[in-house]
Amino acid sequence: TLMDKIAALSPIGVTYKPKKNLSNLISLDLRGEENVKEVINYYKPRVIFHLAALTNPEVNENNKKLAKESNLGITRNIVQNLPKDCHLIYHSTDKIWNGSNSFPDEETEPNPDNYHGELKVQCENLIKQNLEKYHILRLSVIHSYSYKEPISGLAGPGQFIEKTLDKLSRGEKAEVFSNIKRCFTKKEELVDLHLQILDDTNFGIYNVGSPMKSYLKRIEQLSQDLPIKLNNNLIADKGKVEPIEQNLNTAKVEKTFKIKFT
Repeated sequence: TLMDKIAALSPIGVTYKPKKNLSNLISLDLRGEENVKEVINYYKPRVIFHLAALTNPEVNENNKKLAKESNLGITRNIVQNLPKDCHLIYHSTDKIWNGSNSFPDEETEPNPDNYHGELKVQCENLIKQNLEKYHILRLSVIHSYSYKEPISGLAGPGQFIEKTLDKLSRGEKAEVFSNIKRCFTKKEELVDLHLQILDDTNFGIYNVGSPMKSYLKRIEQLSQDLPIKLNNNLIADKGKVEPIEQNLNTAKVEKTFKIKFT
């Protein structure tokens, strides 16, 4: 994990209502500005990885007050209380686009058609307008190879790819969309990027992800990596998720950090 990789830097993790107690993890509701101010003033961080958010687009649409508090509210609390020389690393999303641009780069104007994307655009703008030392990473689907129980007790549904791989490894059947295409990101490769940008001064926005492929093709690829014998257990299905395809031009991150997401 990222925490393990940067252990020598004495990192402190912040979550809300964790399922288990860890020595370097504190429970805090970041929606409260006084909570954020207190923890930042106490620890005086040099770098903050801002990964806190309500990420599921459907949950955002159905819980707009919670979505605004958990995305824009938390980001505002952090930005307004950040030490002057602190470096912010922020996870944004490909949901800031609606799929109409076939290969958007970092300069492509956002055009979200969902509330989650709208909030992320507002968060990006807040960071750009108020900070100098920041890296904004625009990501699609982040995954690993096997399901791991979330640390927070309030974590929503997720880890579809990990759960699917676990089912296939047990010889069970799994249905996966063959028409929905995204630029995926392996957690292990994302951690490597995080390590590079810790002390990096090429501040700005970066699109991050693998070459675009369908969920079905991604599962096939990961099954070969493990390896898992599929034995006709992987079943193609058609999804109705919008957009059908969301590509990302990742040339900037690849050139700057000499990294290639697979």
